[in-house]
Amino acid sequence: MKRKSWIFIAAFVCIAAVLATVFLLPGHKYPPQYRLPFLQLDHANADSVSQALPIEEIAAHLMIFVSADSSLPSSGSLVPGASGFMPASISMLDEAIEKPRGHSPFTMPLFLSASSGIPDFLSEIPKFPSEMAMKAVANDTLISEYADFVAEYADVLGFHFNQFPQVSFLKTDKGEIDTTFMNREKRHSLAFLRAFNKRKIISVVSGFTLFTGNPSDTTKLKTEWGFFREFADSGMPAIALPVSHPFFTSETENFGREILLDSAKFRGLLIADATEGQPSADQLIAAFNNGADMIITGLLPADFALIITQAIEDDKLDEDDIRQKAARVFLAQEWCVLPDDTSMKSIEKEEIFNDARPTSMILRLSEASITLVNNKNGLMPIGRIGSSEMNLVVISGETLLPMKKAFENYASCRIVDLDVTKTNISYFLKNLPASWLNVIAVNSNTIPNDLLKLLDKELLLMNNTVVVNFGDPTRLKYFENQNELIQVFDDSPFSQSFAAQLIFGGFSAKGLLPLKVSDSLQAGAGIINTPVYRLKYTIPEELGISSADMGALDSIVAEALAAYAFPGCQVWVAKEGKVIYNKCFGHLDYERSKKVAENTLYDIASVTKVAATTVAAMKMADQGRLDINADVGKYFKNTEINYKSILPDTVVNIDTINVLTAKNLNWKKILKQQDTIHLNDSIVVAWDTLILRVTPSMNIFKTPIRALLIHQSGIQPSMPILRYIQCNKDTLYTCDDYYCRAEDDSCKVEIADNMYLRANWFDTLWNDTKELRTYNRSIYQYTDVNMILVQQVLDTINQKSLDDFLKSAVYGPLNLHNISFKPLDHGFKRTDIAPTEYDRYWRRQLLQGHVHDPSAALLGGISGNAGLFCNANNLGILLQMLLNGGSYGGVRIMSANTVKRFTSHQPDNHRGLGWDMKTEKGIIAYSASEQTYGHTGFTGTCVWVDPQNQLVFVFLSNRVHPKVSNWKILSLRVRQNLHQAVYDAIAKRRNGRAT
Repeated sequence: MKRKSWIFIAAFVCIAAVLATVFLLPGHKYPPQYRLPFLQLDHANADSVSQALPIEEIAAHLMIFVSADSSLPSSGSLVPGASGFMPASISMLDEAIEKPRGHSPFTMPLFLSASSGIPDFLSEIPKFPSEMAMKAVANDTLISEYADFVAEYADVLGFHFNQFPQVSFLKTDKGEIDTTFMNREKRHSLAFLRAFNKRKIISVVSGFTLFTGNPSDTTKLKTEWGFFREFADSGMPAIALPVSHPFFTSETENFGREILLDSAKFRGLLIADATEGQPSADQLIAAFNNGADMIITGLLPADFALIITQAIEDDKLDEDDIRQKAARVFLAQEWCVLPDDTSMKSIEKEEIFNDARPTSMILRLSEASITLVNNKNGLMPIGRIGSSEMNLVVISGETLLPMKKAFENYASCRIVDLDVTKTNISYFLKNLPASWLNVIAVNSNTIPNDLLKLLDKELLLMNNTVVVNFGDPTRLKYFENQNELIQVFDDSPFSQSFAAQLIFGGFSAKGLLPLKVSDSLQAGAGIINTPVYRLKYTIPEELGISSADMGALDSIVAEALAAYAFPGCQVWVAKEGKVIYNKCFGHLDYERSKKVAENTLYDIASVTKVAATTVAAMKMADQGRLDINADVGKYFKNTEINYKSILPDTVVNIDTINVLTAKNLNWKKILKQQDTIHLNDSIVVAWDTLILRVTPSMNIFKTPIRALLIHQSGIQPSMPILRYIQCNKDTLYTCDDYYCRAEDDSCKVEIADNMYLRANWFDTLWNDTKELRTYNRSIYQYTDVNMILVQQVLDTINQKSLDDFLKSAVYGPLNLHNISFKPLDHGFKRTDIAPTEYDRYWRRQLLQGHVHDPSAALLGGISGNAGLFCNANNLGILLQMLLNGGSYGGVRIMSANTVKRFTSHQPDNHRGLGWDMKTEKGIIAYSASEQTYGHTGFTGTCVWVDPQNQLVFVFLSNRVHPKVSNWKILSLRVRQNLHQAVYDAIAKRRNGRAT
């Protein structure tokens, strides 16, 4: 015989021997690919128990008892094979688990039936998205993560039977299986099946409502149920079908069992679900005769056992068959309730309920489920908003507050709650402005169908309309012709927020319709991978950062509030384009008149230098309209200075105050009063005595704009404003010479309430500014004067105020609606603005809505050094635009090169152009990268942008209320500590410590 033949025969014999060994081993009755986890156990124990117990106890073990309330039946000899109930808390669950379970040596498993697969009926677990929402998630990786998550929680909590996943079936119009949809459904379901098997949980796969087949067409049934072959290969332990399913009602005995065995090779537990209605005894008996191993029912164990034992006595059921079924159930019980290390389970339980994983998972699933069904006009996501008017019309029995709040993060819009039962829909919609963008949020579950039809008809007549359907997706048929249509599967806070965020491009659309709605809206419909234009508002866990670690910021603020460092504040953090922390603390004042809210405006003081003046300079330089290397005089027609009237002076410069040698000046009041006697807005400093003189070769007009931006101008660091704030009987002029109590043609510059600067002095102030002394020194000297002069240059070029330019060129295109100079003149309520100082020295009133800085006040509230009011979110968006390289919301404000140019360290200087940079003694986290840029503000504010870590940090407070002498914000290092706490939380993520 040839050598090759011998090799073939030897190989054949070896393979046959291996197969014979596998098939003949105890507990291995089936080929490996068809083996179930519990069939791998030794059957002897289960077989013995099934023969030893009385038949009534055996019968009880063939039921899965489901309680109609939160309690289990009292213990006794008749104990069900598994029990399901919905306790309100983990303590109630633990109490039920500890109850004795009758004569069976196997501990009775707990049965879980929840639409999300997780026991979110427990008060300790938040509500998860609906089953329909889960099926809209197209991300296989996310579903696999969720499957592991569900299995872990079910295991640790003590559940061993889980009626999940719910498998859906879909056929085409020709009656054939929709393979695209079914393959996705298969992948998702198998992820749960494998995760449950790993945790020794009996996965009771159910659903099948659209997949019954024709009982008479056995061939087709086998073909269709062959879909489950891969499930069986993966070790599917159980299937649940309604007790009314043809498999259980057929006159052919074991009809369903044979179909599943032949087509899907399924040998697990076949369970009949009899929870709908009141099943008759004949239905239960028929189910057992047709292959059911267990029945889910609300009948009490004694009543159920009586039906079964009576059927055996009446020869309607075979006792041997019943005991064989019990042996299979006992085997499954033995597999899933083997003794575990209960102490380890206790530790795991404590850990899983002390982290934010449930919230994080809910957030991710909610986001992934929201479906952009139609986008025919390409409005989604909304690109450039600018000054466009918007309506958010909420047609619902609920107010949808989280959706409204999310809208306010992106746009200023009119919000209307419309009760369709009391409002004429046609009249209302026809009177909406045709040019406005209208978002119509519909809670379909609360609106009658006839009103939905009317609403659809009216909306089709409108342009620029986005319809958002909350709830039942089958009601999309009423809106299938809408150009822009979004489906949200529930109205949870997360879902509401994400609906708004999808509209504005906070994240990319991901969901797909989980069912066929109509001929034009098929299952799997949906537009995905839409552009991301704007910030996303989420939780730290999305980036692997622990909310608990970010909670350190809460503690720091709480300590500062307790120490009266400030009455309230806002803290805002974005990383990698996602807002992970956005909180308001405290009140506007110490009288607690109103809590700080997200729309509260703060006087941001010298942060104005970057958020307004520098950003405007960047924009104009990008446009080629500003040459920062040119001298100031290039942009002024009138650069005349009367040098003869200016004598050399000995001065002491204290930032914006030019203190002359004079008698009768109250130095303490002056130093206490002034906003800007500071270095980097924090440290009071007095400069050396200097002898200065203005000459044609040395004056403000000969100063390069770049020198102003880096604070190396050599210009006297003090605005000539002393006379205006030190007006009393001992001075040359009284206050009445400078100010009016009411506005008129001669008094238009508002300083504070009922206080207007006379126009002639406004001109004098500029003339005095032109004569500011200049010296030939290249040292760094931070001063407000520099940025005020930059502002004057910008205004001269634009022939409009800094405020107007920014609104049209920057703030408007970014849709920043909570940022403004002179907020009281632009529709903001005084009660929405945090007060600063109670000025007892000059303006003699509480400043609330009027700029705190005296130089900015005398310049009319619009100044290059101060005067901007803002909330944290709008300021954060502005900074994110820079971090993005000059674009945001689909709008490019400036080039990335310009951003880099201005925010980089300048030669022989520690600053950028206009921007402060990280220094060793700065008010900044020590972990911030060297590329970090930003600024601080005298009122208790700061902003920092870290390009290396893709981080934006905003802190706003009114620490100067009611007195500027309160410097506890410095002694407590509040801003530095908050900023550092963010880096610490990020570092823990990198070290693998975030949960």
